[in-house]
Amino acid sequence: MARLTAREKEILKILYNEPMISQDELANRLELTRSAVAVHISNLIKKGFILGRGYVFNQQKRVVVVGGANYDIKGVASSVSCEMKTSNLGKIFTSIGGVGRNIAENLARLNTPTSLLSAVGRDKHGRAILDYSKEAGVDMTPVLQTAKYNSGTYMAFLNDKNDLQIGLADMDIIDVIDTQYIESNLPVLKNAKVIVCDTNLREDTLEYIAHQAQKLNCTFVVEPVSVEKARKVEKMLSYIDILTPNKEELEEICQFKLDGIKDYKRAGDMLLNRGVKILLLKLGEKGLFLYSKDYTEIIPSKAKEIIDVTGGGDSLVGGFIAAYYKGLPLDQCAKIASACAALTLKTNDTVSPELSWEKLKIELKED
Repeated sequence: MARLTAREKEILKILYNEPMISQDELANRLELTRSAVAVHISNLIKKGFILGRGYVFNQQKRVVVVGGANYDIKGVASSVSCEMKTSNLGKIFTSIGGVGRNIAENLARLNTPTSLLSAVGRDKHGRAILDYSKEAGVDMTPVLQTAKYNSGTYMAFLNDKNDLQIGLADMDIIDVIDTQYIESNLPVLKNAKVIVCDTNLREDTLEYIAHQAQKLNCTFVVEPVSVEKARKVEKMLSYIDILTPNKEELEEICQFKLDGIKDYKRAGDMLLNRGVKILLLKLGEKGLFLYSKDYTEIIPSKAKEIIDVTGGGDSLVGGFIAAYYKGLPLDQCAKIASACAALTLKTNDTVSPELSWEKLKIELKED
């Protein structure tokens, strides 16, 4: 959809909450002329946010993703041994990233109607994030632009085998994604079928969204992001429908080691007893473990060529949710998730620009 002006956002918020309000009342409240209000409403109709007279809204249920949107810088070493405290030969790549944004892009490339709630700085990186994501099909209208912080930036150093050695994240901007910002975007959440959060968010923001998802009867998905940030999850397990950790993150949540399928099942039982409905455990080169009331299955990794691991887990989550949104069986969702990750792993991009349902069908046939 086209971008909204600040005034259009203000009018749309009022109309969502008071669909029977007259244009005269709107004009008085906003201190505008009636003709100015009529022009704004006409623009909202042209942009697809209102479907016609009587304020009939475009209510296609969406996936709403709330989380980080970053500018990624990745360095890959050229040799096995790298010397510290000096320069090393390698290749440097840039891409648009951020866990929440990556998940949203995967969904959009799979034709899933997707909106992103996030924040970017008023800088060149912020503009690049907005433009690239919008071009990929993500609705970026709700994204907050602020001059208070620089756009989120992530720097990753990979060895010659493309394994992550260390990552640095400048994510101070995440603080502006607070409960007030979420509350101002409740009309977006009210139109969600699925709400996805990454744990880059502040803990109070996560909890607020969890409560809203429960009120709205939405499927609530949480991506734990890292071991440290996975600690935010433990208090809110009863609100989570789908949890998507890797092995180390799940160990932090469960507080015991995971050494095989027996431990995976034990962790899954613990989560289901706390209210989680689906565990999607990312196991790297071993694939993924799917656990729910009706499914216990390890899906082998489909990755045959690995150029860059960055974004692979986010693509797995995005692929799973895209299939889940379509109503496919959970085991099929997991296989699609594995294929989606494989496509991203064979590129330097954080999300494969070639991702589509047609490409996934080919990937699934190549056993």
